[in-house]
Amino acid sequence: MLIVYFGADAGCGCTMLAQSTANYAARKYPDKKILILSLSGYVGGEYAETEFNYGIDNLQVKLKSDVLTIEEVESMCSIRKNLYMLQGSRILKQRKEYMPEDITRLMKLSEKKFDYIIADAGCSVDLGMGLGALNCGGRNLLVTTQSQRAFTRHMQKENILKTLGIQFSDLIINKFISKHFLPSEKVVRDSYKFDKCSVIEYSDYGMQAEEEGNGLEHLDKAYKKQIEEILESIFYADSQNHPFILKHGRKSIFPSLEMLGGKRYE
Repeated sequence: MLIVYFGADAGCGCTMLAQSTANYAARKYPDKKILILSLSGYVGGEYAETEFNYGIDNLQVKLKSDVLTIEEVESMCSIRKNLYMLQGSRILKQRKEYMPEDITRLMKLSEKKFDYIIADAGCSVDLGMGLGALNCGGRNLLVTTQSQRAFTRHMQKENILKTLGIQFSDLIINKFISKHFLPSEKVVRDSYKFDKCSVIEYSDYGMQAEEEGNGLEHLDKAYKKQIEEILESIFYADSQNHPFILKHGRKSIFPSLEMLGGKRYE
């Protein structure tokens, strides 16, 4: 199973959501192998609670030559029990050299050994890393905030994403603040032309999590509850082999929130 987070703009929270998803999957399925990939164009790993000695750049030559083995991928990861974390590109020149097909190759290779793969695809359509992840046929989740700038930036990318055939299974409104002077959940959802969405409220612990290099779910119980509700539905849908694309006549990856006793935001 592949879950890919893509931001409408920088700062929407994809890195934290990806790490929280990986942490959740590792706890929930201790007998499964989980891989988290930083494909945003940045180094990543800010909330991983671990040290990184290697990263994807150490695999680039063999990846492009199509001679990379899954054992070599594992050896470049930072490992915490059943959670494997591959840090992103450290060198600007190298990160621009990744093509989408390189990442597709990495994903297919990783599927041989890992049960769940979570990718932070960043927010850029200018880098092959993120586009490669979005093109792998996984569950692509669009992450935004109430910011008008985020919406404007996403609209600037929309034609490119459509041309590449990239669609999103659902919309997550992150860092949500319920104030009369800010766009409501419905206004944001309608702007992005989604029928339904999921909401994660703003957390006062965000800066502390960043400072400590810690997952936000360890600091904020409300955040943990909301993210786990969303992820429960994703993993449930996967176990039931539900279709997951929401737009253009297809179904949501979140068909089971009510079934699980969760709250759906209308």
